Amino acid sequence: MRLPSLLVAAALLSSVAPEQPPHTILLFGHLWDGTKMLDEVVVAVDGDKIGLVESGQKQVPAGAIDLRRYTAIPGLIDLHTHITYYWDRKPGTRPLGQRRRPAVTVFLAQDNARRTLDTGVTTVRDLGASGEADFAMRDLIAMGAMAGPRMFVAGQGISARSGAAPDPDAMRKNTEDRVKAGADWVKVYGSRGSFDSVETTQTITFDEMKAIVDAAHALGHKVAIHSYGPSGVKDAVRAGADSVEHGIDLDDETLADMVNRGTVWVPTIQGRREDRDGLRRRLFDVRAEHARARMVREGRHDPRPGAGHRHHDGRGIAGPEGPAWPDRAGVRGRHRRDRGSTTGKHQRRHHRRALGHERRPRRSHKVRREV
Repeated sequence: MRLPSLLVAAALLSSVAPEQPPHTILLFGHLWDGTKMLDEVVVAVDGDKIGLVESGQKQVPAGAIDLRRYTAIPGLIDLHTHITYYWDRKPGTRPLGQRRRPAVTVFLAQDNARRTLDTGVTTVRDLGASGEADFAMRDLIAMGAMAGPRMFVAGQGISARSGAAPDPDAMRKNTEDRVKAGADWVKVYGSRGSFDSVETTQTITFDEMKAIVDAAHALGHKVAIHSYGPSGVKDAVRAGADSVEHGIDLDDETLADMVNRGTVWVPTIQGRREDRDGLRRRLFDVRAEHARARMVREGRHDPRPGAGHRHHDGRGIAGPEGPAWPDRAGVRGRHRRDRGSTTGKHQRRHHRRALGHERRPRRSHKVRREV
């Protein structure tokens, strides 16, 4: 009678014993650890954690996966995405404006999450989604129920109501509501401008920005302010924004203030605009287009095709004398894509270019580069 009891006890113990995570050994030809390049590297992975990194391994360890033809890098971070933007590319549809229930959006956008992870991006800051779809994706990925990068999300961005008078108290209340709803970051639309427009009109005042930033910081959260125009960026930096998104024609005073405050600038260098049929999209240089629009306003450029500009004062078209960029001014610039997802190969090409490992082709209608 004792043997059956022992067998039952052993079975019970085995059923409650913690399952050991799978142990995997990878061998890479090279590995960039964030500061230096290592050669002939063994990486031991226990479950979802890296347990060991050793270089100088000439022999393939028993059971190791031989990846010596590859170079390993740490997971990439994309600071400006809209991962819930899903486009099925059906004829007659546009990437934006497709109305869906939030649950449907979450289900479809998991393809964007998987493709993003496949390109080596392991963390994203997602700046804007409706219906709390980004909250749901963040939580599902954290639970292990959806494959994708770690997500820091903002939910619905804060914007000024059309025709309403400035109201800092209302903006402060909106900020507190966003944080209570579950936002990791607070996203603010401080100006007009979008994925196909470089409209720079400021829409939120300095006092409103300051109320938002102070409320978010009091609750331990950070603020990202979208602003294309220089006046909006200047006010966002003065208000204490943690990052400024886009930003065109910034002056030296604003750039110096960014450096002093440690503000992160996530600029837009190129965008993609839809043609009239809404199906094909072309690249355009944001700096050049905004400079051209400014010269038209100042009477220094003839907008007719082929007419060109009357004279160039060195402030306009992108180039050595064009608008200052992070590497020139000492501002902390960060990588972003400001979009949902395309095919994996296009994302990989995009990240290679952002890291400076691939030259740009002369023509492209699929990929843009943003730094």
